[in-house]
Amino acid sequence: MKSCVGLEYVEFTEPLKLIGKVEVYLQDVIDVMRSSLRKISGKSMEKYSQHPRTEWLTLDCSQCTLLVNLTIYTAQVERGFSDGNLKVTSAEVINGLTDLIKTVQNASMAKDVRMKSMCLITMDAHSRDIIQNLIDANVTDFNDFNW
Repeated sequence: MKSCVGLEYVEFTEPLKLIGKVEVYLQDVIDVMRSSLRKISGKSMEKYSQHPRTEWLTLDCSQCTLLVNLTIYTAQVERGFSDGNLKVTSAEVINGLTDLIKTVQNASMAKDVRMKSMCLITMDAHSRDIIQNLIDANVTDFNDFNW
C-alpha cells in the first residue's frame, strides 16, 4: 500500500489477489492492510529495544512507528508509577525528545523521516507535559483519573 501523500510504501505481509466483485475484494484489501500493520507493529516493538530510537524510527512506516512510540511511552509512565519515581520517567522522555530534536537538525534527512520525526517530537512534547502535570498534581497511582 502507498500513503496518500506518496511518501511511504508498505509491503503487504501476505499476497492478495483482486478477483471477483469489487465490494468483496476491497474488504479483502482492508483486511490485509490491517493484518500487515498489526504484524509490522509487532516487529517494530521488538526492533525498538534493538536499535537506538533515532535509528529505529527510520525502520518502519509512520503509522506503526507512532503507535509503538505511544505504547512504549505508556509502559514507561506505568513503570514510573510502579517504581514510585515519575521524575526518572520524565527525564527519559526529555532525553528522547532532545535526541529527536538534534536528529531533525540534520539537513540531509529524508523528507518522510523528517515528517515522522516531527510527529514524534509533537507527541513527545505532549508526553513530557503530561508527566510534568502528573508530578505537579502528586499523582502516584496509574489508576488515578488524572492519568
